[in-house]
Amino acid sequence: MRILNYTTDSGLFGARFSVFIQLFIQKRSCCPSRLFIYFCNSPLNRDFSKYCDRYYPGAYPWDREKSKAFEKQFRGEPSGDNFYSFYAGKVSPEQMDDNDRSCLDYSIQYLRERREAGREDKPFCLFLCLSNPHPPYGCSPPWYGRTDRSHIPARRPTPENWEGMPSMLKGIYEKQGLQGWSEERFAELKGTYYDMISQLDERLGELVAVMKETGVYDGTALFFFSDHGDFTGDYGLLEKAQNTFYDCQCNIPLIIKPPAGTDCRPRVSGALAELVDIPATVAELGGFALNYTQFGRSLCPVLAGVETHRDAVFCEGGRIHGELQAMERGHGPDSLYWPRLSTQCEEGPEHTKAIMVREQRYKYVYRLYEPGQLFDLEEDPQELVNLAGRAEYGEIEGRLQARILRFLVETGDFVPNRKDKGY
Repeated sequence: MRILNYTTDSGLFGARFSVFIQLFIQKRSCCPSRLFIYFCNSPLNRDFSKYCDRYYPGAYPWDREKSKAFEKQFRGEPSGDNFYSFYAGKVSPEQMDDNDRSCLDYSIQYLRERREAGREDKPFCLFLCLSNPHPPYGCSPPWYGRTDRSHIPARRPTPENWEGMPSMLKGIYEKQGLQGWSEERFAELKGTYYDMISQLDERLGELVAVMKETGVYDGTALFFFSDHGDFTGDYGLLEKAQNTFYDCQCNIPLIIKPPAGTDCRPRVSGALAELVDIPATVAELGGFALNYTQFGRSLCPVLAGVETHRDAVFCEGGRIHGELQAMERGHGPDSLYWPRLSTQCEEGPEHTKAIMVREQRYKYVYRLYEPGQLFDLEEDPQELVNLAGRAEYGEIEGRLQARILRFLVETGDFVPNRKDKGY
């Protein structure tokens, strides 16, 4: 998710807030990225029932037939250039399941039940996981059209020959079939994506209003973030990829409204931060310690005004050859996701394991089965010119490779501090 502007009506942006535009995810796939938020480390073999009092899956179970009927309306023919675009545009509320609405209503009900039961003073943690904005790119009135398409930022241009870029992206590009799209069509798609953010923003405003109504707003910390970004036309691509690390995919919004009394200097911060820093920040704000090995660093000093947090951030993705379980097999050409998923199933370099290190100025990506990437983000913020392998950048490339090695040694393995049950 990417936020178009920071002057909205959600209520998150009051007198006590900080926006960290330099937050980065640690895994390029949806679910692993979300789990890093919970545990500050690689999330393996965790049972959520140990940590949650209540779990609400939503009131709208996925209706396969309804979804297929909706897709047929906006995709067109398989030979057309919209079949794999995810673009639906203006839709009616009846066409799309609105699970986000049911989850929001349940959260509002929970807050009001706490007040009615006289439990306002009891600590609570509410994790509201909303799906949109997410492909397909469709939005219903009154939100559709709220974004002026003439003000949409220019997309990152489509490469002329894909030299120096991951083979995964070239494979997706060749299959998505958007080569004939005009800039106006890409702007319309991205505008619809921003309209979906407008809908999300309005709904978060409802939640904030109920927090104030029930008397918990001032004493509560609010964190607003996402699990990954979206191409929305950048490089001529849509959706995402699991082993590429461009900022449009890895750099996500984080907005923090700390509790009243917290030392906080409201601003847009340029400090580098990671998703794993969120649980560490929650722990410090809540006054408790995390009783397991973790790699997050509290952002409380950054809230207070410090602009140096991490010297570098990291992200990983992809697989080694033969990892059938990581291919997401079983999707045929009828699937919206076929361009990416079919490329993931290839056993060439496309779905190679890879790891990114990003500093303020330089970003380096080590790719196991194909050449790496090095970008100077000051001179090339759109990440179009791959500097890896150039003699004049050899020292920088070597330093960043060593930084990846240090990261892997620091975080690659650790001994659990508690025995499993039964031992």
